Amino acid sequence: MRARVLVVAALLLVAGCGGQANPGATTDAAETSDATTVETTTGPANPWQSEQLTVAVQTGAYTDPGYVAAVRRATAYWNDHAAASAYDVELSFERNASNPDVVVEYTSRLQVCGGETSTGTFYSCTDTYDSGETEQGTSTVELAGGYTANATERIATRAFARLLSVSDGDEPADFPELSNPANRDPWPEPGPVVVSVDQTAASRNVTPLVEQAVAYWERDGVTKNYTADFRVAPNASNPDVVVRFEPNVTSCGVESGTSILGCAPVFGVHDRTYEQETIEIETGYTDESTLETLKHEFGHLHGRLHGQAPMPLMNATSDATRLPIPDARTVAYPWRTTNVSVAVEGEPTEFEQEQVDAALGYFESGAEGFFAAETPSFARTQNASAADIVITVSDDGSACGDGYGGGSCGSVRGYSTDADDALEYYTEAEITTANADEDSVAWHVGYWLAYAFGAQDGEFPEPLDGQNDDRDGRWWE
Repeated sequence: MRARVLVVAALLLVAGCGGQANPGATTDAAETSDATTVETTTGPANPWQSEQLTVAVQTGAYTDPGYVAAVRRATAYWNDHAAASAYDVELSFERNASNPDVVVEYTSRLQVCGGETSTGTFYSCTDTYDSGETEQGTSTVELAGGYTANATERIATRAFARLLSVSDGDEPADFPELSNPANRDPWPEPGPVVVSVDQTAASRNVTPLVEQAVAYWERDGVTKNYTADFRVAPNASNPDVVVRFEPNVTSCGVESGTSILGCAPVFGVHDRTYEQETIEIETGYTDESTLETLKHEFGHLHGRLHGQAPMPLMNATSDATRLPIPDARTVAYPWRTTNVSVAVEGEPTEFEQEQVDAALGYFESGAEGFFAAETPSFARTQNASAADIVITVSDDGSACGDGYGGGSCGSVRGYSTDADDALEYYTEAEITTANADEDSVAWHVGYWLAYAFGAQDGEFPEPLDGQNDDRDGRWWE
């Protein structure tokens, strides 16, 4: 019975690796396996009933002449080692023969051979024959494309061994090994590797930076694990690689945190990919820093690990410069949360406590249009050390500093996340009334609440703008 016999290659999965502001780790890809099931015939007859077999090649999309040369060398090898074959035949190579006895077909992926299925690809799939069986048509040898010239020749040679029913014990001494054959590149499909750009989260056009990173790795003399023709097509519908810009890249493989600049898969010479690959790049950095991160991540895509050439590009850490971020004083809402905890310190009278509550309530209700979008809600707490805002009501006129005649004072604290010293958002505020008139405590607290939520000159709510204010009245009603 005519059967199909295969040479097995496992699907290779690669782990991600990031260019980080903290050292990272890379997981090596799995090794391929080589398993062969062989059905042999016995006896002098051969299935083709001919002493000479014409061998043709159909390379499909694989236009490199090395694919044809690999089959030609494989047929020559078995003509030189004909004694190992169960059949007394000579192989005559004619690439474009119109009626060949054997046709060799290249494909990018061999997933099914006989009753076997691979999640990745088999190296080859070959017709084999039972004893006494004859071939009335054309025998087929399928080969997986995308391997280096030497690897392809080994794959072809071993495939013809199965076609010619060469048993393991009869293999010639120089029979080629097939352990982890190297790929031409990780993409089995011939042609360019298409790179698209998802810049939805970016604040500017970053496609030129991706193009520069790709061009860097296509230069002569740059150390890389393989050579491929990368083409940037920003809006490609079915790309091989997507460069995705993200507001926050928080994980990459086994790494996680807030200091990851980018993440990309790492491909070695034996790795294969059959899926769309993604490179993640964190937004918010200058063009110079973003370009260095892109080069670094494309280095991983080319198989380079941290600490390998080219250095210092492939360092595990990088000093990246953030883009200027709007300062807290220029944004509509300078806090990261609308749930703000408030503690009241000192020994306020019942009336002063009512004044404080009135000021807080005024801002919770929107402060007459002061808030453009988000509005805070205040949660009272007795734990001043954990409160976001601490309001101290004091009878001491010097509570705001020596020589201060009384009234109130306030301050804010927060974080600067870019290169300048100005705060980008607030996390704490302190408000102190220093021997203020009991009837004006609400006004003083309200004034500094407006300041803490971003009010600049000319932006304070009308009752608090210092223009003929009714400080002792019920201005909040």
